[in-house]
Amino acid sequence: MFSIGFLQEKRGLEHDDMRYAHIVLNDFTEEFLVPLTYWSEADYRRHWIDGVVRVLSGELRSCLVTAMYEPGRANFLKWWALYRVGETVKVQEQLFFLAWARGRLEPFNPYPHIRRRSTRDEDTGGQVSEWTVDIYHFKSFVDSLNASSW
Repeated sequence: MFSIGFLQEKRGLEHDDMRYAHIVLNDFTEEFLVPLTYWSEADYRRHWIDGVVRVLSGELRSCLVTAMYEPGRANFLKWWALYRVGETVKVQEQLFFLAWARGRLEPFNPYPHIRRRSTRDEDTGGQVSEWTVDIYHFKSFVDSLNASSW
């Protein structure tokens, strides 16, 4: 199973520039706060659809940004990196440090900056958390969007 989206109900920590969202990767679900100071909810939704469609179209790397900040004022972004491997997608939660982009990050086109897939943490040498999701679930997610008012 795969899905990503904003939660319908409001929570106590939310305010005008923060909203809770969640991602579902098979039997794993994570909720996270999404900053709305630079991108709107509509911007995130548009980007998430684009990121999923990329892997469905055969791209080997894509991402789903969950924390976009103004590039000139921020140190990092958060995203879920998507790596297409045959009929599956390997998914890893990652921080992207803006210094790595050397001032060349286009907010709606972060894809050139996705690092190659690694299952080892470069700093600690430990195992990176990674989920494997069948590509069919990404297609089902997009199909469900066509049938609903996301």
